[in-house]
Amino acid sequence: MGYIQFARVIVICLFFISKDVVAQQKNYFPVWTYHQNNTNIHGLSVGTFTARYANTLTNGMKVEFIGLGGIALLGGFNRIFFDDITDRVNGICLSTTGMFALGSQVNGIAIGGVAQAICKVNGVAVSAFGQTFENFNGLTLGMLGSEVLDKGNGMMVGMAANRADTFNGIQIAFFFNTIETKGTGLQIGLFNKANNFKGIQIGFWNENQKRKMPIINWNFRD
Repeated sequence: MGYIQFARVIVICLFFISKDVVAQQKNYFPVWTYHQNNTNIHGLSVGTFTARYANTLTNGMKVEFIGLGGIALLGGFNRIFFDDITDRVNGICLSTTGMFALGSQVNGIAIGGVAQAICKVNGVAVSAFGQTFENFNGLTLGMLGSEVLDKGNGMMVGMAANRADTFNGIQIAFFFNTIETKGTGLQIGLFNKANNFKGIQIGFWNENQKRKMPIINWNFRD
């Protein structure tokens, strides 16, 4: 009886070992598609659209010939739409129409031709129109503006509006800047609004938890 149990243990161990081997990352250089699961690409990764559960890593440049970034212009996103990180780019991420990558992280530069929605960016994000992130650290440049659904640090620049749940840094927009939950830093725009805010607001109308004032507003206390 003991031999049978021992054999079962051996079979189970071999099963998990073989499963782990199959799931190991495969390395490719200098060009490969990011559509293959469990892949490390060192150089240039190419494809159309971005799979949500690919488990890929690009060290270099990722080029998405056609993306669904235009969906980001529809708005109405919530944090529940974003997934765990399964696609990472260390370098430059370029999409002709913009990435719709709710399980992706970019460490470097993310460029979306129309608009983009990316789970997390550490670096610079540029879009012709709008862009949405769950978390962001760095500089965002959007013609319409940018939105950070959770936490952001750095600088947000948009022609129309910028919005963040929690943000530390500088927001600059022609029309609206908004911090929903908590923030520190500087807001510059026609209309600025921030809750639980420490810093300075400059614009036609400014609101924080202490007061509402035209031209300039401030708060440096809890």
